[in-house]
Amino acid sequence: MGPPFLGLRKDTTQFMGTLTPSMPQAVPAQAPSSAPPVQRTIHTVQLVTAMLKASPHVSDLIFSPGRAPQIEVSGQLVELKYKGLECLTPQDTTFIAGEIMGKNETPARKLEQDGSADLSYGIPGVGRFRVNIFRQRGSCAIVMRVVPDKIPGFEELHLPEVLKEIVDLRNGRRCACHGADRFREIFNSRRHPRQDERGEGLPYPHH
Repeated sequence: MGPPFLGLRKDTTQFMGTLTPSMPQAVPAQAPSSAPPVQRTIHTVQLVTAMLKASPHVSDLIFSPGRAPQIEVSGQLVELKYKGLECLTPQDTTFIAGEIMGKNETPARKLEQDGSADLSYGIPGVGRFRVNIFRQRGSCAIVMRVVPDKIPGFEELHLPEVLKEIVDLRNGRRCACHGADRFREIFNSRRHPRQDERGEGLPYPHH
């Protein structure tokens, strides 16, 4: 048996027009009624994994106090009503942020000094994320951008055929407006697999 994760509920929740099955529950810690609330145990790895698998097209995972955990699917925000996590508390999001940062002191220091921190986070065999943790109204909020396993091709992005010719040009300048970052990723994956034209590493793994 693994750690007490979160048992499935049979009901569903609807948010911004998108219907999604409800997901697992957290395990609250017990405390005497006279004592201050004790932080409940949230298994962050299992929670993130379940959220990512809630839909085949999840682009972002969002943890914000006062709301249930959310995912973004095709531009729509969807609440996942976990039993026991129907409404995240500031303590919940702070706990999740701490688990994501782990022993990495750099983002923890930046969060404390600047009110915001960016870092990468990965779960082997599940996925990789670009994470932004920031303070709002005295508490933490977290946005996790899913990093795709592979660079999408022209067909998946529904790009016009003429762009294939532009990508293969060896000389001259190219100007891309809408979707410029994605275009640059495709361009450099064909010519410079590990580095873009500004010398910055790309989020996609290359083999």
